[in-house]
Amino acid sequence: MSTPVLPSTDTKRRALIIGNGSYTNLSSLSYSINDAQDLGEKLRMMQFDVTIGTNLVYDQMETIVDEFLNIICEKDIVIFFYAGHGVQWKNQNYLLPTNDDELTSNDMLQYHATNAGKLLQQIIARDPSTVVFLLDGSYNRDTSQSALKSVGLCNISAPMGSFVVFACGIGKTTEDMSNNDRNGIFTEHILKHIAESNRTIEEIMARVCNDIATETNEVQVPFCINSLRHGQIYLNIQHRKASLCPNDIHPNAKWIQNGVTVAGGNGSGTDTNQLLNSWGLYVDDDQSILIADQLNHRIIEWECGATNGGHVIAGGNGQGDGAHQLNCPTDVIVDNDSDSLIICDRDNQRVVRWPRRNGRRGETIISNIDCVCLTMDNNGYIYLSDDHKHEIRRYRIGESQGIRVAGGNGCGNRLDQFNEPRYIFVDQNHSVYVSDSANHRVMKWIEGSTQGIIVAGGQGKGNDLIQLLFPQGIVVDQTGAVYVADGGNHRIVRWSNGATQGHVIVGGNGRGEKSTQFNWPFGLSFDRCGNLYVIDLYNHRVQRFQVDIHS
Repeated sequence: MSTPVLPSTDTKRRALIIGNGSYTNLSSLSYSINDAQDLGEKLRMMQFDVTIGTNLVYDQMETIVDEFLNIICEKDIVIFFYAGHGVQWKNQNYLLPTNDDELTSNDMLQYHATNAGKLLQQIIARDPSTVVFLLDGSYNRDTSQSALKSVGLCNISAPMGSFVVFACGIGKTTEDMSNNDRNGIFTEHILKHIAESNRTIEEIMARVCNDIATETNEVQVPFCINSLRHGQIYLNIQHRKASLCPNDIHPNAKWIQNGVTVAGGNGSGTDTNQLLNSWGLYVDDDQSILIADQLNHRIIEWECGATNGGHVIAGGNGQGDGAHQLNCPTDVIVDNDSDSLIICDRDNQRVVRWPRRNGRRGETIISNIDCVCLTMDNNGYIYLSDDHKHEIRRYRIGESQGIRVAGGNGCGNRLDQFNEPRYIFVDQNHSVYVSDSANHRVMKWIEGSTQGIIVAGGQGKGNDLIQLLFPQGIVVDQTGAVYVADGGNHRIVRWSNGATQGHVIVGGNGRGEKSTQFNWPFGLSFDRCGNLYVIDLYNHRVQRFQVDIHS
């Protein structure tokens, strides 16, 4: 078995992305600029240092390539991507600049176009650990107005340490087409899969190739050459994060006050572009949003940038207790180790594990529990809130009983009690934070303690900054600051560690449907860039609030 190769702490991740679309003589390409920009943004999310060039003439292409080569260091992981016109001549592939009018003959290619094979050799000469070389340069084109008559690209010599992917087969061409009116087919599927955590390059590209071949009825089949030398190479290693803790958030961070609807927002309903009283959400590393769409009895995923709706990945087969059904699911998380969903199937009084991809039915892993919300710690333990027994229980996968870690002393407002415990957050030290909804407070239970500490609210219900009103979703950052969806006050509030009052970070402008308002915020999450996501319950939408990089 090959040994997995994990990036070391001194390994740099670098990417050079070029998209050319506006040519002088050749036909313009509609999506190559978007392809370059969107892939660059995706790779930045994956902690790559990204260099992007678009609509480059030859001198600009030479400059950006030379500058990129000069920064590559030993052991780096390098991605090169090109979207634009390409041509083969004398068993060499050339990537064409936008001033193609200067290519008056094939002989001019060696002086006025970028030799793809030579570029790959130059990158390898810098001794990176891995090079992923992506070529989307085989577009069908009208050759009547061009001196360049050949079409498609030829095979390439892939040196040791490289993984080369052509958007289609050798000598084949593709059409300038899109399924989402933004990206070409090749890039669309790279964007879909490249950020998938804990998958090797081979696995990711196999998914890309399979999806494209299936979608086009094998009219377009990408071609891969694997010359990797270090075993299994991963682009996005993700270790478990306690309760989906975000990257470090600056203590003075602010967010743009106008939210953007990234899921739902089309009224309540059953269509895949609608939500119906959704509760829990999970934001994945690629900014896909998984939503427990409660009264539609399904888990629905909205990919980043989706405008036509989401797609159902669990349930959606009517309300019921069958293995293929859900009944008012209220929360969902992803277990990366098993590539599965963990779902709080509330009215079936069970927790279900469901394959994330192409799953048709779930497996009950915990039963006979009045679960409301759930999370997972960095050891893989599942934590569930039970609003009937007013307690939090922790389970190891495979256990049927679990152990109580908070509450369980009846319904009440003592420090060892809850009154309708809802959302849970577990930090790196396994302290458990709980939104104690009907007590209008957030509690922290240090591991092993017999009672909790009030860390937000606890001053009766109300709308003063020392109060909360039926708090819901919670997240805790690296400083111990608590972010609370203050449901009845229609706002998101941050309580700094040890503070006696919170301050509003978004919302707080009354109940409503404007971009600055909520109608009962519920589920709460951050992505790895610090952007804030909120389920706006009775507006049947998910709002994203961009972190203000100027704050």
